[in-house]
Amino acid sequence: MDKKREEAIEKVHQGLYLVLGEIDRICTKYDIPYYLEGGSMLGAVRHKAIIPWDDDADISMFRSDYERFRAVVRDELRPGFAFTEPGDWGEHFYDFIPHVIWLDSKMRADTPEEQYNGEGILNHMIADIFIVEDCADSDLRHKWTLMKLTLLYGLTMGHRYRVDYSEYKGVSGLAVRVLSKIGKRIPLKKLLAAHEKAGGSETGKNKERDRFYYSNYLFEDLHVILPGERIRKKIRVPFGELELLIPEKYDEWLTAYFGDYMQFPPEDKRVQLHMDEPENVYLTLPEN
Repeated sequence: MDKKREEAIEKVHQGLYLVLGEIDRICTKYDIPYYLEGGSMLGAVRHKAIIPWDDDADISMFRSDYERFRAVVRDELRPGFAFTEPGDWGEHFYDFIPHVIWLDSKMRADTPEEQYNGEGILNHMIADIFIVEDCADSDLRHKWTLMKLTLLYGLTMGHRYRVDYSEYKGVSGLAVRVLSKIGKRIPLKKLLAAHEKAGGSETGKNKERDRFYYSNYLFEDLHVILPGERIRKKIRVPFGELELLIPEKYDEWLTAYFGDYMQFPPEDKRVQLHMDEPENVYLTLPEN
């Protein structure tokens, strides 16, 4: 990795620490549990920091905790931060993930697509928030929920700036083409309300098996099911200059998702998925 890219990634990391610190501040004030998710959790365990080549940050909250966070976050955020949810940009849509953002930053070149997404609101250092929902004891009921979420995902794609149909093959490709064209004619507000309703439709129905899933996870990972004992208890661990929450049973979580998670990936897999060219990255930190 050349020096310019290393310097750009360092800026991205500074911005991500800033956003995560702000989320933790608010959650601590209101006693709202959360945990670092995915690669952010992996970074906390393996590096005690953001993974050196990573360029995003993820956290998760149980639905009830997210609703408490959602109720206070806009009033609590300090100047320069923003909170955005799906539906905040009229009929324009990118995904089902809420974000906390540091506005005085940039990750990529400004393009018409970036402007489509909330006038560039996602082109900053941001933390994604994934929502943990009850997963019904009945496998059949849960499969029905996943079918509804998949259908709504396809319909809502009609409100994206563009859909890359080449990513979908065979029957899936045909389904995406049909659903996105239909969904474009349905008001986004209705689709989002239906998605949230479907996502929470199993609330209170996991009394025996104590398991959960992410209703707004990446499409290909909607099937992931988490035992409650794996994510319920949290511990604070070093994360750069911060101390943030991860599941107490992080080893089970990380092993299930990554396998031998302490093993570094090959060099060619250590890539950035969100930033582009180093010259397009900037960050201004707040004055203390």
